[in-house]
Amino acid sequence: MLKPPNDNRRFVCITGGHLSPALCVLEKIEERDPKWNVVWIGRMTALEGDSQESEEYRIVTQKGIPFLPLVTGRISRGAGIGTLALSVFQIPNGFFRAYQYLVRYRPSLVISFGGYIAFPVAIMAYLLGIPVVTHEQTDELGLANRIISFFATRVYTSSPGGIRRNSEKFLYTGIPVRRLIYTPPQQPSFPCELDTPIVYVTGGSTGATSLNALVFPLVHEMTKSFTLIHQTGRGDYGRGIRVKKSLPAALRNRYLVSAYFSESDVSWIYKHAALVVGRSGASTVAEVAATGTVALFIPLPWSAGDEQEKNAMRLVDGGSAKRLFQHDTTSEILLKEISHMVTNNKAYREKARVVASIFDRQGAEHIVKDIETMIVPS
Repeated sequence: MLKPPNDNRRFVCITGGHLSPALCVLEKIEERDPKWNVVWIGRMTALEGDSQESEEYRIVTQKGIPFLPLVTGRISRGAGIGTLALSVFQIPNGFFRAYQYLVRYRPSLVISFGGYIAFPVAIMAYLLGIPVVTHEQTDELGLANRIISFFATRVYTSSPGGIRRNSEKFLYTGIPVRRLIYTPPQQPSFPCELDTPIVYVTGGSTGATSLNALVFPLVHEMTKSFTLIHQTGRGDYGRGIRVKKSLPAALRNRYLVSAYFSESDVSWIYKHAALVVGRSGASTVAEVAATGTVALFIPLPWSAGDEQEKNAMRLVDGGSAKRLFQHDTTSEILLKEISHMVTNNKAYREKARVVASIFDRQGAEHIVKDIETMIVPS
């Protein structure tokens, strides 16, 4: 078991619901000073009641960072009465476990990335006298960050025209984007021919079941003209493999399916893809913008404050992306839009390059520099 370091001035705890920016900040901390001590509080499983390890747990532990699992409750929109009751019942457990972890390890600072996981950790840190900073990915504070912001030392915001508060605690940093995204390898870890346009379909690190349901019926038709790289998430990976096996032998190498692609592979995909099809979470949109990639977004319709719609429209308005509404999108409509955007890729890519040229790549740098002023003596 991890023992608290003798000198906890550079001992930080990372927690929260947004994995990608959290990993970016961790990467920047290690780059700037490898002597820092870091502990991570997060979800060991991808979904409540699931037995499969989360990508968060897998990635963090692979990096050698001590991972402290937290099970807590949340109030989910659209949840059934039974599910909601069971989840709410877990809330006290989350606070108790967060208290235990923080008392034992006594970090000098908690770095939150919002969400229901961060909420009990941030609250207990404040009650124990441990400073808290938090990052918000969207234009408006999410429910957890809305509460955390009252007692946080600093709230980092993602867009200069977004959250407006008359307080010095609010600092614009932008969205941290993984450094490896900008330095793709020469080859991915999987065999992939470049003789046909590449279309990358992703629902993020956990996949998107409703998006996969639109894509699976199209695989046979799409692989006649495109190479389809499909990140399904672990829940739909088995179905993806079955679809691949059902293809004619000549087309199977054009359907590359995985539950999850590594950062290195994703950076290669962004460089070579004619089109990315996916949800429009803040991290996905930021990576698409930063790499000058053309995208077709299908925003999650029940995202808080319609945030995914707002994220998508930033690039749609810039001319580098299009948006479809999930409720009226069929597989046929999706295929038509994909074909159109690949055919007219040059025009979209020119706009995407303009977007990339003005994207602020220093999000993680801004955050870590500010954190250093709080915990590292000058």
